[in-house]
Amino acid sequence: MERGVCRVGFWNREILAKMLADKVYICVDDYGRLTICDNSVDSAKIKDGGVQTADIADGAITAEKLDPSVEAYKTVPGSTLWNNITENTYDSVSHFDDAYATDGSTGNPWLTLWCDETLSENVLTFDLQDSKRVLIRWVYISLRQGDCDVYLEISSDGSSWTSIASGPPIDLKDVIYTFRYIRIRATNIASGTGLDVKEFHLMQHV
Repeated sequence: MERGVCRVGFWNREILAKMLADKVYICVDDYGRLTICDNSVDSAKIKDGGVQTADIADGAITAEKLDPSVEAYKTVPGSTLWNNITENTYDSVSHFDDAYATDGSTGNPWLTLWCDETLSENVLTFDLQDSKRVLIRWVYISLRQGDCDVYLEISSDGSSWTSIASGPPIDLKDVIYTFRYIRIRATNIASGTGLDVKEFHLMQHV
């Protein structure tokens, strides 16, 4: 179901009356039908993964219900992401085989980010060129050595950022967001810290 589109001709007056309340929670029941939930907890309990709502005041970024399969998406190659870095404040980045970004393994890193502890934060930003609906199949970022706090953040405009995972480690699978930019941001960095980006598998909606 596309967001913002629903057909309510079959709904009865009681349901329509509830929609006039200050806040309404729409769910999908076990038979795939739209219905009204009593509260936000029930709203999250949608079959097959459900709808995860990012708690953002302006509602700009919301995780959506997963499609039945990944066939509606295509993998963004590691080489594409590497060639579309718009910001890098890490001391250095070791770039390994691009296949490691999407090989489904935490064995070999795609990137190793060596931090600059003299900065309050280190940032590596990837640009998808325009705002897209993206299935984050798997992002896995672990601490190679040292210590820091690390955040995975997304943005539609490159100015306003939303954190969708934190660590280390970051281990994020099978969530869908709409964004243009995605970045890895490290803070509270100890001397000699390195991060391994072992999986960075993004899939664009086609």
